[in-house]
Amino acid sequence: MDILYLENLKQCPDFVETFKRPGKYFKVNIEGMELEANYESYKDNIIHIVRTGNNLRFYHWIHAYLAYKYFTDQGKQVEGFMIELVDGKKENINLDRLVIREPNILKELRKLKKGYRNPGSHCRFCKIKTECHKELLKKGDLTVIPSISEKVLKDFEKMNVDPLEVINNREEIDGFRSFQRKALFNMKSVFEDKTLKLNEINLPDDYIVFDVETYDNHDFLFGFLDNDEYIPFFFEDENKNDFEEMIEYLDNRNKKLVHYDVHDTKALRKISKFRPELKSKIDKILEDSLDLFDVILKDFSFPVTSYSLKDISKYFGFEWRTDLNGFAVLTVYQRYLKGDKSVMQKIYDYNEDDCRATRHVLEALKKF
Repeated sequence: MDILYLENLKQCPDFVETFKRPGKYFKVNIEGMELEANYESYKDNIIHIVRTGNNLRFYHWIHAYLAYKYFTDQGKQVEGFMIELVDGKKENINLDRLVIREPNILKELRKLKKGYRNPGSHCRFCKIKTECHKELLKKGDLTVIPSISEKVLKDFEKMNVDPLEVINNREEIDGFRSFQRKALFNMKSVFEDKTLKLNEINLPDDYIVFDVETYDNHDFLFGFLDNDEYIPFFFEDENKNDFEEMIEYLDNRNKKLVHYDVHDTKALRKISKFRPELKSKIDKILEDSLDLFDVILKDFSFPVTSYSLKDISKYFGFEWRTDLNGFAVLTVYQRYLKGDKSVMQKIYDYNEDDCRATRHVLEALKKF
């Protein structure tokens, strides 16, 4: 168990991360559990740990405790810890403060022993989710299907409706309320292993795809795919950003903007808050934008258990070049801010793949 993903492990003890965060890794046995974590360096009896987050949280104390056990098990002395957070913020912890928390730390770790596979948002970042969800489906757990929750299933039960019977008749599905109808179509798609088109929709032929990477509320990379050309705009310093070139580029191209989820348009619109002179152009650019994720939620059902861009695009055969995900980008960009400039290319590749995957999915949908 990689303790850096503690919150995911609390949801499912079988969670296997898709991205290994940078650092020197170690394993330590705590009450029969093999736990894994990392550290940046060990010098002068101080353990340096790098984590994301703005403030010191309890899971940081757990991380420090594992490092303490690892080094003391080797007979090395530990006097304290330096935990580095977002933007180089550093929290110094002496050993006494950690030892006081040991009973609560152990209590929290013991909860991992009692866990069971529980599908949820954490599954997006799990390496074994596809196989796991297939197993859960065979056991009758329908909650791995998008839009199917315990509440939805209980509602069907109160209505004396067996959803597995209903999905055999499309006309019968159309008689349900919209959110129930989508849940049933998602279920039908999974059990029939095919894509279902629910509504007619016009998809653009001439468009620009874009995707935004964010770190600590700072939108640092705007990537665009115009035909087959990837065009990135990198803004390292939020206070010195000059967005005019990017806005002029979009305004001059005058094409529909396509993105996946609302975060991207929010990032673009946010620019006008501190560059009000660009607001009219930004409003014009976003006036005719298309959220492909919204289209998918309303108009299609897929035989997958996650509607993330990565899962939908993989279903249509897209191949990703990196092991990054939206959360992993935070860790990698943090390394960049610490001076490791080489990691930025990996973020560019990931951002470009996000753009290309979005286009890949859109073009695939046109065939239905």
